[in-house]
Amino acid sequence: MPFSVKTGTDYDEINSPALDLKVLRCGAEPFSLKLHHPQLGDVGLLLNDDQLEADHHYWKSHAPFLFPIVGGLVGGKSVTGDGREIALGGHGFARKTTFALCDSGSNDHSAWLEYFIDNSMVAWSDTNKYPWKFRFGVRFVITGNRLYTEMKVRNLDNAQMWYQLGWHPGFHTPVDIKHGSRNDVELLLPKGECPLYECDRDSFLTGKVETIKTGGAFHFDDRGLDYTYVLDMNNYADRWAALRDPHSGITTKVLFPDLPHLGLWAMPDSPYICIEPWQGADDFTEKSLFEKKFGIASLLPGENDSRTVTVEISFDDGNKK
Repeated sequence: MPFSVKTGTDYDEINSPALDLKVLRCGAEPFSLKLHHPQLGDVGLLLNDDQLEADHHYWKSHAPFLFPIVGGLVGGKSVTGDGREIALGGHGFARKTTFALCDSGSNDHSAWLEYFIDNSMVAWSDTNKYPWKFRFGVRFVITGNRLYTEMKVRNLDNAQMWYQLGWHPGFHTPVDIKHGSRNDVELLLPKGECPLYECDRDSFLTGKVETIKTGGAFHFDDRGLDYTYVLDMNNYADRWAALRDPHSGITTKVLFPDLPHLGLWAMPDSPYICIEPWQGADDFTEKSLFEKKFGIASLLPGENDSRTVTVEISFDDGNKK
């Protein structure tokens, strides 16, 4: 199968020898990432893979992009030191805004799709305010067994712009819910030592921090995932997290060299885990100015920012079922 791209009205897709990708125009959100497995056939890797209407009680999204905040604002509002007002729902407006397709194509080795939004494309309201002019874009490239994702930000304003950004993909855990449970899957992290931030029931940061050592399997439980594990991996030379499914032999590795923070989240008793590379996180429960928000970034007028996340899929030679 050669590399190819199909564009549509509501979604677009990339087909390739190893992976297929479908991306919604709303939010530029991938809603299907399929692996062509030599024994198992086409394997959907995202939660609700290829489903626009999920038929269960837990998370109904797939892999939304987060901009211009990660997580939430206490009370849904914030303000800057110079009096600029911000009002945003959880994870910001990008995930609910229709993006424009600005580039697509393929060659013998890869295929790509690229999208953007700017101020003119957002539905502003009293509960959706962001005081800077911007352009936010997402580019997808598939080559081999890798999905390369780039998030791009440009400050189109005449003042310094403050923002956070991230990606929120949820992966089937296990890959096939008919074989095993989430607890059978290993969540792997690189070797290192990092702060782990405590979150409350609404995933706001409480201010309590402990230092943990990582390397190999990260031991998770339902409560920890539900409240969100927030790791600050800024001092790691290699930043990645992986899910290894012993039943299918498939390993899904998420590499995020340009993003310092990692969120790990899922609802209790559900067949998925979200591996979320972030720049920033939710508010602390004790509110501060917007520019003091945890991990927030900024751009001067005319400046650009680019952050990459790569999903790399590998599998054992034999089918372990």
